[in-house]
Amino acid sequence: MKRTIILAVACLSFLFISFSSEDEDKIQFVEIGVNVADTARSLAFYIKVFGMKRVGYWHAPAEMTASAGVNSGKAFDLVILSMECDGYMLNYKLNQTENNKDAIPANEPGYYGFEKAGLGYLTFNVKNVDPFIERIKANNIQYKLVLLPNFPRVVLLQDPDGTLLEIYERK
Repeated sequence: MKRTIILAVACLSFLFISFSSEDEDKIQFVEIGVNVADTARSLAFYIKVFGMKRVGYWHAPAEMTASAGVNSGKAFDLVILSMECDGYMLNYKLNQTENNKDAIPANEPGYYGFEKAGLGYLTFNVKNVDPFIERIKANNIQYKLVLLPNFPRVVLLQDPDGTLLEIYERK
């Protein structure tokens, strides 16, 4: 058991060191996004239980999501939490879609929304989305490039099981 834990820590350390390169085709860091029914309730939970700290907030109005063609044109709120782990920072994003307390649809191919409750998406932060778009195209994977004024480019795609993935360009 102890060897397994040591091996896991070594592998994770290697991954974080590997991804810390300044190359444009390298992932800078990964954030975990969870879709919730009530951000206030979830925020209190993660602060109380895990000692996370609120480090950001962002509201996407319905007009913005509709023009980007994501989230069925519904507004959403995003609360960013951060937690220091052994040698790295973890960002955990709570995402609440407007009026999502009712039945929430499962992700279907070509659907890029944040409505399905639960661990819903992973965010890969990169310097430049272009190398990732090239690989996505080369592998015939369906994706959506979100372009909004005064915002970085974001690529949305799904893994083979329908998990939403977000490649976020941080410059």
